[in-house]
Amino acid sequence: MLAVYVRDARRNAVIVVTYRPGSSAPTGEFFDDFADVLERMSTYAWPLILLGDINLHLDITDDPHTVKWQSILDGHDIVQHVTSPTHREGHILDVVVTRSDCPVTDVRVEPPIPTMSDHSFITVSVDLQFARRRSAGTVRRRQATCTH
Repeated sequence: MLAVYVRDARRNAVIVVTYRPGSSAPTGEFFDDFADVLERMSTYAWPLILLGDINLHLDITDDPHTVKWQSILDGHDIVQHVTSPTHREGHILDVVVTRSDCPVTDVRVEPPIPTMSDHSFITVSVDLQFARRRSAGTVRRRQATCTH
């Protein structure tokens, strides 16, 4: 997993890139670590973009691993935007995830290029200008007067 903080004069964002090897079944530790990362990212008021190859069959909605994954996303108010197969075997293994208030459009999943990968090339448009910052709230206090 790699987390990158991106900043410019008008907008900040946190981008997390993750890879979970498909050679072994996902463990409870994977889901715990993933939930921990999302919990840490929730402390930032900036848009969150999570990208990667998680090697879970997200198209099989009743698979226990998919159910656990979706439960974690729902618990953090984040959305997986890739809805078509990303692997040559026809499964959704790759993700583009953002907070629900971060508009994502034009999700394109290109067919895999056999000489390069068995996964698709995915492009999306993320509108960071309209993603809302989460307000920490406003605190108003009267200025204390000191009398001597």
